[in-house]
Amino acid sequence: MIFVFDLDGTLLNKNQEITPFTQSQLEALHRQGHRLWLATGRTQYTVEPFLKQCPWFDTAILNNGAAILDVATRTKVRERFVAKTTQATLIDHHVLEDQAFALVTPQGVRGLKHEFLQYFHNFNARFPQAQIAIEIASEAELKVTDAYKLLTFFKAPSEAQKMQQTLKSRWAIETVQSMDVFLDLMPLNTSKGEALQWWLDRQGINVDSVVVFGDNENDIEMLQLTRHSYAMQNAVEKAKAAAQYVTTLTHEQDGVAHTLTKWQ
Repeated sequence: MIFVFDLDGTLLNKNQEITPFTQSQLEALHRQGHRLWLATGRTQYTVEPFLKQCPWFDTAILNNGAAILDVATRTKVRERFVAKTTQATLIDHHVLEDQAFALVTPQGVRGLKHEFLQYFHNFNARFPQAQIAIEIASEAELKVTDAYKLLTFFKAPSEAQKMQQTLKSRWAIETVQSMDVFLDLMPLNTSKGEALQWWLDRQGINVDSVVVFGDNENDIEMLQLTRHSYAMQNAVEKAKAAAQYVTTLTHEQDGVAHTLTKWQ
């Protein structure tokens, strides 16, 4: 079997930790011959600490499906970038509206000078092994940068839905909220589920051999993909509706690990 895990709100607790119990269950699956994949909205750099902590993952679907990483070689087997014309007009819109944003690129994070970038500096301080490259650039430079997604920041969670409606009404893009104060603007038809199906097809693997865990709206497509899908007890209602099952326990209670004991 292939076990596919979201990170935030699923494998990770509120302190952004994979607990020793969860690590032990992941290692047990690996020893039994199962494959372990990640599927996250995070970049490669913000995933690196967990790949090093749990060296049993062989694939990581990153940036909500915009990139797929072969973990062993640290090479991308697929990349999707925002169309440059779309990116340029999105940047113009954010500047006009004084809306904080950053581009997630193969090299790291690029943006205008803004306090929003401090989030990534804080991540580097907490996880030194990540070392996200953070670069300040001009509007002109940003408009021609290869970007997996434009990450936009909002101050209150209540702003997210209105912002999504406004952006999708004007641009042919995918928008998904994967963190409390971030909105991901990605190439059209990009999702974790689409990337997972693409990678399975390339390897000739049937979806019935896949077990998926997730908790948020950016997990919906992959939760719908297989009959072995679990939404976390702490998941949003749309994710629970998309999944075949709901875990008994939350991410704070090692909900994934306790569910995995049923597969061993």
